[in-house]
Formats: sequence, structure tokens, C-alpha cells
Amino acid sequence: MWALNAGLALWTAAEWWVVVAVYLSVVNSGERPPAWRTLLPVVGPLLVVELMIGASQMATGSTLTNGLLLRWGQDFRVGDPGASYLLNAVGRPLLRAYGTTEHPNHLAGFAGVLALILLGVWLAGPESRAGRWQAGGGLALSVLLLGITFSRGGWIAFGLAAVYVLICGLREGRGRVVAAVGLMTATASLFFFGFGPWIAQRIAPSEAAWVEIKSLQDRALVAEGAWELFRAQPALGVGLGNYMQGAVEHLSGRVKAPVHNLMAMALGELGLMGGVLVVGLYARVIWLAWRARADPAAAVGVALALGLLVANAFDLYAWGLAPGRLLLGLLCGLCASDAAGVDSKPT
Repeated sequence: MWALNAGLALWTAAEWWVVVAVYLSVVNSGERPPAWRTLLPVVGPLLVVELMIGASQMATGSTLTNGLLLRWGQDFRVGDPGASYLLNAVGRPLLRAYGTTEHPNHLAGFAGVLALILLGVWLAGPESRAGRWQAGGGLALSVLLLGITFSRGGWIAFGLAAVYVLICGLREGRGRVVAAVGLMTATASLFFFGFGPWIAQRIAPSEAAWVEIKSLQDRALVAEGAWELFRAQPALGVGLGNYMQGAVEHLSGRVKAPVHNLMAMALGELGLMGGVLVVGLYARVIWLAWRARADPAAAVGVALALGLLVANAFDLYAWGLAPGRLLLGLLCGLCASDAAGVDSKPT
């Protein structure tokens, strides 16, 4: 077997088969658009819990719960090695919201999913006043939760997916779309008003924000390492789950973390075959997005998968972490189920 660690490769392959099983179970569940509504019962409680924990973490400068929940041994605080925090132009620190996840970027992925689901509920037009308040309030809170992760990739992914959903939602009426845009814009404006100095450094860091500059330099280093790893094993890669072992063997330990890009991870672990698989995955979701464009409800299911794939152009959890892979299988299943249901509707 070509993998550097055959046992690790087989274990990772088994996890991917579970992902395939999740995908097929959702696609064949018999649900009709919108299949994503099956996630609604957990959306509200999850949103409230994650937002409360995330806000508390930012206020106290500590990850609070995660040392116990994730068995870290101790919680991260601002300034600790490995902690993800920001500095404004005068050097004042701010811990990014972790929620109950291992990293703020992971929380951003889940926050984006929640926001897109609630955007779909809003555009569907709840009939009762209570339903409208719940959908609108949930949408605003989920956008705020996404904001306090300070994940640039998460912001870009949600923005693109939301634009797709809103364009498709014009078929249901311009009023709902305009109201959704206004609500999200107002929420984003309040977030910018409260955290503008840190947002500015996140986008265009000055010398005072040395933490951000180092983060960008580290990303450039791991991206360069990913290309070198691919060139070392271009045909078959180093094997599933063997990315870091390959980095140790071929890069002399210069790279300490996996590359934050789905395509680069796939190329490193599976070589050209991995690149073909990822291109096929993106092409499939884009094709389903085209099919679902005429059905606003189905478009939400497609946007969930689309947003996750865009986010993982800047992160690694859909390939490198088991929970992220399961999320990928679930959302791609919802995407395919909703798009397939469009053709079954009477014309």
C-alpha cells in the first residue's frame, strides 16, 4: 500500500464510507423540498447556546467551557500559545468566539449553516406574527454569531451562499428579499459599530496587529508546503489521513499544521485523483445549484452545501476533521435531495 501509514489511511477511508452512508441515507430518505427543514428542531436551541457561550468567551477572554468539553486539559486565554485572538490598532486584544467547537473557524461553519436555514425560513414567509419574529430574530442572531467568530472565510462563504438564496427568493416576492437584506445589513452594521477596530485589522492588518500578520505568514508557509508535498507524490499522494506524516517526511518538519484548503489537502493525500474528486464535488454542487434556481426552498438546501465548500477553500474541517466530514455528507445529501425534488414537482 502506498500510504505512509496504512492503518491510518484505512481508518480514514472507513470514516469516509460513513460520510457516504450519511449522504445516501439523506438522498434516499423520501423527503421532498425543503429537506433542510428536518434540521429546524435543533436550530433554535443550538443558536442560543452557542451565542451565549461565544459572547461569554469574548467578554472574559477565555474559552471557558472547552477545556472540559473537549478535554484540552485547560482553557485558552488571550495571549496563550494556540489561542485565536485579535489585536486592534493600539494592541488591545479580543478573543474570537469558539462556542463549543475546537476553533472559531469551525464555529463559523456551523453559524453559516444556521443563518442560511433561518434565511430560508424568513423567505418562506411565516404566516403568524410569532413565526415572523422568531425567523427574523433567529436570522439576526445567527448573523451576529457568524460575525463574532471573525472568520473571513466564513463571512465570504455565507455572503456568496446568501446572495444565491436571495436571488432565487425573488420568485417568492421582492418584499421578503428586501426585508431580509435590510435585517442582515442592520445586524452587520451593529456588529461593525461594536467591533470595527478589530474588523479593520482582520481585513488589512497594521504593524500593531502582529498576531494577524503572523497568521497570514503561517498560512503562506503551509500553502507553500502543500505544493511541495504534492510535487513529492503527485500521482497517488501520501495516503488518506497521512498529510502531517507526509509533511514530516518530505518537508523536514518545517510545516506544523495542515493547509487550510480543501483542494490542497486532497492533492496532498490522494494526488491527482484527489484533485479530480474535489473538482467533481464542486462541479456537482454548482450543477445542482443551477437546477434548483427556480425553487427558492430547494435553493436553501443547495446553498448549505455551496457555502460549506466555499468556506473550505479557506479552512480544512470538511476534509481533515471527522465531524466536518459528516457535516459535508449531510449537507451534500440535503443539497441533492432538494435539487432532485424540483424535477418531481408538477409544472
